[in-house]
Amino acid sequence: MLSIKSRLLKKSTIGTLVAASAIAGLTALPAQAATVGQNIASEAASQIGANACTGGGYYGSCTGDGGSPELWCADFAKWVWNQEGVDVSGLTAGAGSFYTYGKNNGTLSSTPAVGDAVVFNYSGGGYADHVAIVTQVNADGTIVTVGGDENGVHGNWAATSAVHQDGPYNGGLGWTPYMGMSISGYIAPVGGTAGGTTNPTPATPTMRLTAGDFNNDGKQDTLAVDNSTGHLFYYAGLGTGHFAAPVDLGGGWDNMRLHAADFNNDGKLDILAQDPHGELYFYAGLGTGHFAARVDLGSGWGNLNLTVGDFNGDGKADVLAVDTSGGHLYFYPGLGNGAFGTRTDLGSGWANMTLTAADFNGNGKLDLFAQDSSTGHAYYYPGVGDGSFGTRTDLGGGWGNYNVTVGDFSGDGKRDLMAIDTSGGHLFYYAGLGTGHFAAPVDLGSGWGTMTLTAADFNGDGKLDVQAQNASTGHMFFYPGLGDGSFGTRTDLGGGW
Repeated sequence: MLSIKSRLLKKSTIGTLVAASAIAGLTALPAQAATVGQNIASEAASQIGANACTGGGYYGSCTGDGGSPELWCADFAKWVWNQEGVDVSGLTAGAGSFYTYGKNNGTLSSTPAVGDAVVFNYSGGGYADHVAIVTQVNADGTIVTVGGDENGVHGNWAATSAVHQDGPYNGGLGWTPYMGMSISGYIAPVGGTAGGTTNPTPATPTMRLTAGDFNNDGKQDTLAVDNSTGHLFYYAGLGTGHFAAPVDLGGGWDNMRLHAADFNNDGKLDILAQDPHGELYFYAGLGTGHFAARVDLGSGWGNLNLTVGDFNGDGKADVLAVDTSGGHLYFYPGLGNGAFGTRTDLGSGWANMTLTAADFNGNGKLDLFAQDSSTGHAYYYPGVGDGSFGTRTDLGGGWGNYNVTVGDFSGDGKRDLMAIDTSGGHLFYYAGLGTGHFAAPVDLGSGWGTMTLTAADFNGDGKLDVQAQNASTGHMFFYPGLGDGSFGTRTDLGGGW
């Protein structure tokens, strides 16, 4: 569009227990728009080679700048969506309007789907540098896009540019080789037609939750980022599985990924927050459910998926970071003051890994359970206690569709797994053997496919419970743990989650 040159710390108990927390971020979108998405992709591809004035142009593309072509990437993307019956209300000639559309309609996501609009270099205030249509999503995380207003001549860009196909290139949030820009988010269309059937509006997105005792009263609380408003809410736990009325901690938190631990060793839970533009911030906890002014820890964190824990055994919270663009795993030792020391490169081949940290073999050192999305295999990496890991053990395949939550659900002192099969909707309990291996799964029933779990002892009875957010309804449920790997009757905590 523009002329662009060329985890588990004792204090928190759960902070990193959210299912698939290493890739926490924006809300995952329902698969129901796939057929509409394919029609959108076909429409976009049919325009490859067209210019701002082909066939009269796309909205104001041909004459929007005082009778001359205007920068028209958003005009093109809006036009493509409109051809397939998508609700384009609120979209303008500005690329950033797509990002705002996603926030307002609850369709902003960190993961691509065919037919989505992908926004680049969103800088706030409704401004972005470019938008294109996703036409292909590959198993290796790369995407192919078709965009308008590309490959123009500097000085006369809009009049000389065209609809162009690009890719495959890395589809992760953050920097991409695509014109040297950064992916800010994916926006799914609302409505649209396929086979004569209207595509339903996606469900209200769930809030992203982070649990812990943020007010030091011995009860598990919850922090909730509301992506629709950008506000952060603090819910004080009542010790019954229920929560007090939310306290609004202010705006500017939209699309922040939160990680809770006592990073400055003052006995109060703090927060690390990654923003979608790659900045990492440290918020010191005040022990009241509120936080001190943030400290900027620098940029370049956009492609990094973080897992928190004391990996070197010095009593300070460290960070493991999977670089989804380069595939390397980095260890950042915590300094005990909210900052981190020089990182250590632990090697490559980690790009498709989702990490869950716990002491799975009972030797007092944090280990890793790693799911490889490209193969479906899960691996156990024993912690060495110095920030590195021993030789991995292959735990077998079939884990590709599983969202995993870790904790001692049976009360035997060994780390277990709760695994939601997102394809079949079943919840499985894997009892830990204390060796890095697990017993055969126990099927806890169906209906869990759209749930996201957060585990902690929310009712203070010494047994791990779960909060379950239902993405299809927006409701939150409290499931009291029975201490044997199963749960009691759920309580509906209401909608809006």
